[in-house]
Amino acid sequence: MKAKSGKVQQDNEIKKLKRRNQRLRTKVCRLQKKLKNPSGKKTDNQKKRNLIKEISCYIKGPALEFVKSQILMHGRKKKGLRWTPANKAFALSLFHQSPKTYKIMRKYFKLPTIKTLKKSVQCLAIAPGFHTYVFKCLTKKVSGMSQEGKLAVCGFDEMGIKEAVKYNSGKDEVEGFENLGELGTTRYVSNHACVFMVRGLVQNWKQAVGFFFSSGPVSNTKLKPLILSCLSKLESTGLDVKVLICDQGSNNRSAITSLGVTTDKPYFVHEGKKYYVMYDPPHLIKNIRNNLMKTGFIVDGETIEWKYIVQFYEMDSKQSIRMAPKITEDHINVKPFKKMRVRLATQILSHSVAAGISALCEMGYLDPNAKYTARFVECMDCLFNVFNSHSLSDANEYRSAVTSKSIHVKYLTESLEYLKTVKQLGSNDTLPCVEGWKLSINSLIGLWDDLQKAKEPVKFLLTSRMNQDFIENFFSVIRGKGGNRDNPNAIEFVPAYKATCVDQLFVVPEGANCKDDMASFLLKLEHL
Repeated sequence: MKAKSGKVQQDNEIKKLKRRNQRLRTKVCRLQKKLKNPSGKKTDNQKKRNLIKEISCYIKGPALEFVKSQILMHGRKKKGLRWTPANKAFALSLFHQSPKTYKIMRKYFKLPTIKTLKKSVQCLAIAPGFHTYVFKCLTKKVSGMSQEGKLAVCGFDEMGIKEAVKYNSGKDEVEGFENLGELGTTRYVSNHACVFMVRGLVQNWKQAVGFFFSSGPVSNTKLKPLILSCLSKLESTGLDVKVLICDQGSNNRSAITSLGVTTDKPYFVHEGKKYYVMYDPPHLIKNIRNNLMKTGFIVDGETIEWKYIVQFYEMDSKQSIRMAPKITEDHINVKPFKKMRVRLATQILSHSVAAGISALCEMGYLDPNAKYTARFVECMDCLFNVFNSHSLSDANEYRSAVTSKSIHVKYLTESLEYLKTVKQLGSNDTLPCVEGWKLSINSLIGLWDDLQKAKEPVKFLLTSRMNQDFIENFFSVIRGKGGNRDNPNAIEFVPAYKATCVDQLFVVPEGANCKDDMASFLLKLEHL
């Protein structure tokens, strides 16, 4: 035993001496470089730094980091290349967009090897559930934020994935089954991925905080504890979450109802904190369009029917100068896959269509009862614009930001009274999409009132921050990671999720179902 312990001590001493020897060699090398330049002439490194200073006056952001890396790495040997986290994140984004293009670029530019990029991502232990290390990093990041910067929106959504199972030799387990993180796993093969994300309500940032695999949509009994757990973890980081966003899936509506949320009480209280609930406005407007096509509505005893919109299109499409030039056959005869296009719904339920129907009614070309459909279309157009403001001011006052002097609260109150009279044609039952609008309207009115009563009142509110575009864009990028294989399975989803989280350049593929939300990830590769 004594001999073994003595050998261990001897080995440790040898290691210490080797490290000391290496440090001394490095010191000698630096002193030799100084001796080579006794006259004080500018070295190559000094010239490079001066050049970077000059360039920084004209280039900013990722472009500057790229040019800076090319200048600093020029003339260095392959084994002497050193990359900052920003360089690696930039290279990762390029590699994920097109590995073939990245290999070609490496022939002409100094870029990290693919092996280096893979090593930089391996440190991220991504698995189904809420990511503990993300919340730890968020805590540090949030501590330096202003109170407005801490205001946040939490959202969750699901995307379909292919069923597949695979044995992971590294973990010695079979992957691909339903995995709900802290709620455990089952023997069912997963075909849905549910992602939780958070984004800034005032400042423009976003961050994925967890994902789960399920067989079918996550049931409301399991979704409720996941929502509450996510909110608790986010609050522990110092964020001030104000709104919970989701679509109107049956499981989501059941989970929201179980939290005690109603149309007249559009919020719930958890751990002494109030959280408002809103349904995704793009989903609501699509459901309104679909129900109008299918059955129609009754408002104060007057019928709202799709046939009047069809008649308007048939007349308008024959004119050389059209009142609604954007409306095409795709808007009228909506094919199954195109029903998901938000653009087709918002353009048909627009001011130009409402004005066109009203004009034809006045001229006697349409049934006088069509004016009620025109009023309904105008209401939906204004309502969607209120929930889709992107800038402080806009030519359309409904699309401008909510302020203390804007018309939004007054209009929302009036539209709420109007929607209370909306029923399904041929039935006295209320529709979920109509109830969803009413709940979202009450939430927006209550949220704005609370923000004005805070110690540091918010001067304006951009309502486009309160939809699911940031999650839909996240899904679009994940699908894009597979190239032509845009429907990943659970095994393929994990590396795509990891890659998307560390991308510095967040690029939404062309043809995506929603606009780029223009928000950047709060945590970069250097923070993880």
